[in-house]
Parts: sequence; structure tokens; C-alpha cells
Amino acid sequence: MAGASSDDRGTTNHGKGPQDTEADLSSSKGSDALISARKGVLQKEDFSEEEIAKIAQKAADLNVKILKPMAGDSIDHTAGDAVQLMQEHNCPVVFKFNSQTMVVSHKDTMEGVVAAYHAELDEAYKRYWTPERVAEKEAKDAAFKAEMNQAFETLPEFFKKWVVDARSSIYGRDLDILISKDAHLLATTLKSVEAIENWYQLDHGAQMSAVQGLSNHHSGGSFSLMVNLAARFLKAEAGQG
Repeated sequence: MAGASSDDRGTTNHGKGPQDTEADLSSSKGSDALISARKGVLQKEDFSEEEIAKIAQKAADLNVKILKPMAGDSIDHTAGDAVQLMQEHNCPVVFKFNSQTMVVSHKDTMEGVVAAYHAELDEAYKRYWTPERVAEKEAKDAAFKAEMNQAFETLPEFFKKWVVDARSSIYGRDLDILISKDAHLLATTLKSVEAIENWYQLDHGAQMSAVQGLSNHHSGGSFSLMVNLAARFLKAEAGQG
């Protein structure tokens, strides 16, 4: 393979084949234009200047193949695909995985690529979590825990019991209290299971407007659990549960 192109398990992002593209550029503009064209392909694939500079360390002419991992691919599977693609096309392969840009060249193995990925991920983590950021996070976590401890004391017994019984929940005690707090707010605002069911069908913006004060900390799973818990609370209050 001659020019930078994108691999989507067999397809490229060029109308022409990459060899035709290189032949045209080489005859008319020279190697600088060819490298510029390859850089343009990388930019179109959302590689930043910093990432392109990293690629150039292993492929100065930017003569690379771009591998696009599929949803659900593991780093091991992606690294294996990259090594195979590099061997098939006899040129370096680049891919992004969890925001890390990896460049696979001729001497690389699948195991080496995986090890390099984890090492770079660790370095990125260390660069981000400066002592100041760690201290800020610890302060926010402590404030949230204090807020949830205070909220727990104001919950009806139904929710207190649920928090205690759910102590092995995947969310942990603090988020279980938040789920209970919002479930109580939802139940007391809408006042019926039918109203909750209708509210649940609204888009997120309409939901937040209809029930003021709900937290933005929920994941999809905790949000659904909160809605279910609110309905259970109303049924229990009505003697139905």
C-alpha cells in the first residue's frame, strides 16, 4: 500500500485506489505534496496535529493504513487486527482506542502493542490526575457523601430500608441514597404510578422540567431504578406492595 487510507475491514475512503493517488501526486507535486495529502487524510479521520506528529515518529512520510476498531472490540483483538493489517500491506498501521493513538510498525507484535497501549494509558492517567485534581475530587466526594448522609436521615422508612437492603448494590451506598432521594421526589411530585409511567415516556428535557430538582448524576441504569423505586413506594403507600 502506498498512501494513507482508512481500513473498514476491507474498504478505503478514497474514490481512487491509494496507489493511483500516489502516482498522480508524485508526478505533479512531489513528495512534500504527497505527505501533505496523507496528512489531509489523517485530519479528515479526526487525528489531531499532536497525534499526526506521533504517527510521523514511526512513519515520517505518513504512509500508513488507518484501522477503525469496531464497537465492542477489545484492545487485544484490535492490536491483533492491526499487526495483521500491517503485515498484509507492508506499512505501519494506526488506530485509536479509548482516546489513545497507537502506531503499529514492522517490528511490533500484538503483545507488544497491547503492553504499549496500557503503558500509555497509565501515563495519560498520571498526567491528568495531578495532585490538585486529586485533592479537588476528594473534596467533592467528601461533600457528596456528607450530603447523602444528611439526605438519608430525611427519607421515609421505605427508602431507608431499601438502602440498607441494597448495601451490595453495584452503585454503592451514596448513589443508592441519591436514587432513593430522587425516587421520593418523583413519587411525591407526580403522586400516581400512572403519572410516573406517562412521565417516563417524555424526553429528558421535559422530564427534568416536570420534576424540578432531580439529579443529573444518574446513568441510564440508575435512572430506571429510580423510576421503578418511585412506583414501588406509591404502591406500598397504597397498601398494594
